[in-house]
Amino acid sequence: MKFKVDAMIAKQLVRVNTIIQGKMANAILENIHIIADTNGLLFTASNGSQHVSVDCAFNEVEVIEEGQIIVDSKRLVSVINALNDSKAATFTVQGEADKQKLIVQSGRSRSQIQCSDGHVFPLVNVVFSSEQVNLSVPFRTFIGMYHDVAPFAAVNDVRTALNHYNLTTNIATGQLRLCATNGHCVSVSYTPLDLSGLQADVNLVVPRACFSALGAKCFDEKSVVNLQFDERWFQLKCGNTTFSSVSVDQSFPDVDRVIPRMANAEIVVNIDEFLEAVQRVSIINNKVNPSVTCLAENGELRIISNNRSTGESCEDAVSYQMSRCDSPTCEFSVMPQYLINALNSAHGDTAIVKCGQPNLPISICTSQSNNVCVIAPCRA
Repeated sequence: MKFKVDAMIAKQLVRVNTIIQGKMANAILENIHIIADTNGLLFTASNGSQHVSVDCAFNEVEVIEEGQIIVDSKRLVSVINALNDSKAATFTVQGEADKQKLIVQSGRSRSQIQCSDGHVFPLVNVVFSSEQVNLSVPFRTFIGMYHDVAPFAAVNDVRTALNHYNLTTNIATGQLRLCATNGHCVSVSYTPLDLSGLQADVNLVVPRACFSALGAKCFDEKSVVNLQFDERWFQLKCGNTTFSSVSVDQSFPDVDRVIPRMANAEIVVNIDEFLEAVQRVSIINNKVNPSVTCLAENGELRIISNNRSTGESCEDAVSYQMSRCDSPTCEFSVMPQYLINALNSAHGDTAIVKCGQPNLPISICTSQSNNVCVIAPCRA
């Protein structure tokens, strides 16, 4: 096998490596599968239940000799990322079947990596049922919603669904919704979308790994994310990238139940001022049970942090405007990192904080975006 391709394109192709994490039970899955034929190049990686492929059309690559191989993902990514972006690279397979080497040459640079025959790689064949659902979302919208909610998704939680994202539609209102939660806080992002092609509303658990497979720098604003799914399979296609996964078999929690509908008070704060104050006072937090208390009274929002284990405390204050109030004061205690994440994901200059009783969740939103963050209370 032999082909020649620009280094920049090669670096896009090895994005498939994002699906491979640590040691795999099947050692073959620690490799990247490469096919070079008359259609161009195809790089594929898999972790057993999820698969990512990135292709390169025949007019973007010069295939001199067809073939397929598997190469250790870490070594291949390291070699390709070290290439000079302005130069083309030639990939050549040499040696006998059991002692093959992949030679990567670009200018004066020459690297040699061990490789094997590609026919042993377990390629997946996704076949949808007649009940499959198709949904198209502009790439910029899809990835923007992801960035809004990503800080609130769980990581390695035993409740499998919390490690992923929930995508739902509302045909009646023409809205697409993406949400994430770790059990302590929730972030929900809404956007208007033409849903006329859907026959029924969608409630889908989107695998976390599909967002890693989408490199933001590899797509332009006109790119479209096409989603296909049924009870067994989930597949995402965008540009030259295809992500396929076995459907997540756990249902996502009903986050609508925790979003506050009524609030005793709604206060408007400057996002930058509030964020900086929270970051300052949280420095002395107890790492085991961190919390900050916010007390709004007489136009001043006090942010207080107490470390009971050391007896240290810190306090700051920012001004606010009360847009709605059923009581003269408003008080809530939350984990500072969740509050910081909510303020970082807010768009615009000001945020609206809605709070009720001290033992109830608070919500944070802005007038310039359709993103809502809900944070559970904690003891100060």
